[in-house]
Amino acid sequence: MMNKAGWLCAAGLLFAGNLCAAVISNISELDDASVFHFSIMSDNKGNATENSHMQKCDSWIKSSGSAFVIGVGDHTVTTSSTSDPFLSFIKNDSFWKTKFYPGIADGENQSFGGSQANWGSGYKLFNYVDNFYGRSNVQFRPP
Repeated sequence: MMNKAGWLCAAGLLFAGNLCAAVISNISELDDASVFHFSIMSDNKGNATENSHMQKCDSWIKSSGSAFVIGVGDHTVTTSSTSDPFLSFIKNDSFWKTKFYPGIADGENQSFGGSQANWGSGYKLFNYVDNFYGRSNVQFRPP
């Protein structure tokens, strides 16, 4: 976890002393100075790479060298989990199957539980990524 000085250094502020070595003035410099990359995405609403926007997202994430992807919800089609292209995509794409850490939102509850109000029913999304419950860096609190 980055400390406050680290965040301020990343934002391009220069401190006296040894807290920052340089001023970061653009995204390329920040990329060059980073130890690793990760991506955050959400609200693809069931789209997989047959959708041009999701294809661009997938391409960008993979070409950036992201170590993993954090999903913050609304990844599924809200009408049915059985005909959701994104579920097939994350189950069959080796990067997404092993490097995707989904968050559950009302769209997943709608998709898997029939209603956005069916809190926690979207946990079934975790079954589509490889060994999610067995990953050493995942702690699961059942709904």
